Amino acid sequence: MWENGCDIYYDVKRTHIPPGISQRAKLRLFNFIVNMALRLGILTEKLGISHRYTIWRAVFKGIPPKKTSKLIIKDLVFDNVPNAEEYGVDPNRIAIGGDSSGGTFATAICQHLVTRKDLPKLRAQILLYPFLQGVDFSLPSYQQNHSVPVLFRKRLLKHGSVYLTGTYFNTEDIWKSAHVPEERRAKYSQWISAKHIPDKFKTRGYVPVAPAPFSTESYKKAKHIFETMFSPLLAEDDIIQQLPDTFILTCEYDVVRDDGLLYKKRLEDHGIPVTWYHVVDGFHGIVCLVDYGPLEFPGTRSSLRHVVHFLKRV
Repeated sequence: MWENGCDIYYDVKRTHIPPGISQRAKLRLFNFIVNMALRLGILTEKLGISHRYTIWRAVFKGIPPKKTSKLIIKDLVFDNVPNAEEYGVDPNRIAIGGDSSGGTFATAICQHLVTRKDLPKLRAQILLYPFLQGVDFSLPSYQQNHSVPVLFRKRLLKHGSVYLTGTYFNTEDIWKSAHVPEERRAKYSQWISAKHIPDKFKTRGYVPVAPAPFSTESYKKAKHIFETMFSPLLAEDDIIQQLPDTFILTCEYDVVRDDGLLYKKRLEDHGIPVTWYHVVDGFHGIVCLVDYGPLEFPGTRSSLRHVVHFLKRV
């Protein structure tokens, strides 16, 4: 965990084992990469809705800027998988998940791990309102929810610029897709386009926007956004078709709603089982408000229960 400038790691060996478990090797392990400094695993255990079914390992990775994608992958890929049985975990029952940008990393790590034939295949991935692409910021959800708290479109791009380059830069051209090379647009539109979004998600307003002319300057500033570490939706088909069972949670009033919808379609097109839960009155970050008194919303616990039910099933 990166907290107050210090590295703190929650090791599998320190994970609480529920009482009454006699066959430790049959336990599940769920690695959750939290975008915010909220210990989701601890909170859900307090509520009594997670420890009965699985071990939650909450990992917050606020990787500081200026790290390359390869370094981030190295930081986030868990090296204990080959030794899972030593910690009482069935290596064939390991899942990974995350919320928001944590969902981005969880998706990228899952894609990376399918290339590691020396490791057991992950059993599942759980993605809560993930950011999955940096190609088109004019999708219906980006238009409809551009000023909906807590994640404004402008804030998303602002923080993204810092993450990619270590400094803020003008993202206006990025909004208009001027950073996307002409020769890539046809390929990317196979996966990232409003035409792949169901019409019912366009009823709150959507106006097709033609991309701006390509800008070399914009591309140079944002070129790393096309790496699958930051845009997992751009992974090739041979990677997508190897992915495990997937749970995707989307929220209606969320700027990245359509990222989740597009990834859902991409997975289903390749025959990957997808469990999808859409929070019709939800917004970005709603799950992290569990057990926060008046700040907790009706969709918070129901969303977590759907996650738990999915974990029970897999």
